[in-house]
Amino acid sequence: MTRPSTFILDREEAIRTAMRQTTSSQDAVIIAGKGADAYQIVNGKKTTYDGDLEIAKKYL
Repeated sequence: MTRPSTFILDREEAIRTAMRQTTSSQDAVIIAGKGADAYQIVNGKKTTYDGDLEIAKKYL
């Protein structure tokens, strides 16, 4: 890793931030832990979620 790590609570914002920090074809973003569920549980409430792949595609 060449950058310091940052904790971002909002998953989409975290993916967007990571994708924007890639500057070359040698960079990689690893998105782990969520799975393919079409929802997230936030503060005990189930909310719809497009999915990590769809979110990442928006920022390629």
